[in-house]
This record gives sequence, structure tokens and C-alpha cells, in this order.
Amino acid sequence: MRKSLVALLFLLVAPLAYATPEMTIGTGLDARIGRDVNPDYYSSQAFGQLYGEYAIHPWSFLMELEFGQTNGNNGNYSVKNSTYTTMAWARYEPWYGQLRISPFAGAGLGWQFHDTESKFGSARDEGWSDGGGIAAISGGAMATFFKHWNVESELRLAKFQMQSDVTFAFLLRTGYTF
Repeated sequence: MRKSLVALLFLLVAPLAYATPEMTIGTGLDARIGRDVNPDYYSSQAFGQLYGEYAIHPWSFLMELEFGQTNGNNGNYSVKNSTYTTMAWARYEPWYGQLRISPFAGAGLGWQFHDTESKFGSARDEGWSDGGGIAAISGGAMATFFKHWNVESELRLAKFQMQSDVTFAFLLRTGYTF
């Protein structure tokens, strides 16, 4: 069993010795579906994203920054909730460069912060809160055009520390590789 694990590890890591590092920067849109404050309902949110990627194929490592905002009001009362998310990802792309569309699988860890502002008439209250940690897994596919332009789609399952249920997300992003 130990020899099998060593052989598998070698097969996963050995290609790194012959790979040329690549860096990618880009932007994306993350659409999430999860339980709302009322557990009988699901809500959806869209987050804008900036990302950077360092790749030694078949492995790649990503840093993501996301921002999403919701606004609600009822008469004289309004609430604005801003959410900031940071994530670090490791991905494995076994057929990168061999196929026009390359599948991948990944795992990530991150943290989330909230800024809530409420207004009632002329009164205003604002506060930051810690949204807690995030653990996620993903799978998707990436296509490269003109050797430098990447388009990716990805499905994610994320568990947020401050939520009891799993959140589903669909991510679409584009980037430039140099």
C-alpha cells in the first residue's frame, strides 16, 4: 500500500520538473445559491471577482478576491450588506495543453467579511463582522484561445463556517496568461 501511494505521488509531482511556469490575471462572475435568513427559502447572489494564478502544469494555484452587495429597503428603512471574500485554491489539470478544453478539479480555503449599513430616517448604523472560514471543492473546464486568453467555467460546493448548509456556486471567468 505504501509503495502504491509513493508511486501515485510521483506520477502527480514528476511533471513539475519539466513544466514552464505561467501566470494569469483575470476577472470573473461567481453566482451562488444558498439558504437565506429564513431556512425555508434559497437565495442567489452574484459576486464580481479578481484573480491571479500561478501554474506549473498540471498544478495551478489561485488567489481570488470577491465582492458582492445586496440592498433592501422598506419605506424609511434600508439595509445595505457588502460581502468580501478571499480564497486560495490548488487545482489539478491532468490534460492541460493536450486538449482544447481541459478539465480540472480543485480545493480551496478562504475567509469572508461583511459590512452592514442600516438607515432609518436620518439615523445610520454601520458595522463590520467576521463571516468566518470557507472550505470548498470544485470541478470545471478551461479553454485557451490564441495561446494567452483563457475562458473557464466551474462548479463549486462551499461550506461557510457561519452557515449550516452547503452553498452551490457557478463561476465563469476569463483571464490573460503571460
